Amino acid sequence: MRKIILLLFFLSFQSHAGIEVDRIWSEGNFGYALVTYANTTGKTFNTAVTIKCVAMGKNKKILGVNEGSFFTHQHGPIKPGFSDTIEIPFQLNGAKMKSAKCSYSER
Repeated sequence: MRKIILLLFFLSFQSHAGIEVDRIWSEGNFGYALVTYANTTGKTFNTAVTIKCVAMGKNKKILGVNEGSFFTHQHGPIKPGFSDTIEIPFQLNGAKMKSAKCSYSER
């Protein structure tokens, strides 16, 4: 029991990278999500960080999925403390985007 409590205590203080959808907007048949990623881990990523977003409309209907990446050949190694913003576009085909949810994967 003591080991489990100690493990839970340790896990609650581990750092994780952060991602935030700063804003969404539409222009014509396209919608956009402005997303900020911050590497708050203790790890350096030497290939890329990929941001995947889902655009949602009324009643959380999925309107589109798209992704963008921070590549190390453009930014250098993605070290702890790295933070940048990326614009993710979606083709909406006349639908109205109400929200966007995003996730990330690091390599």
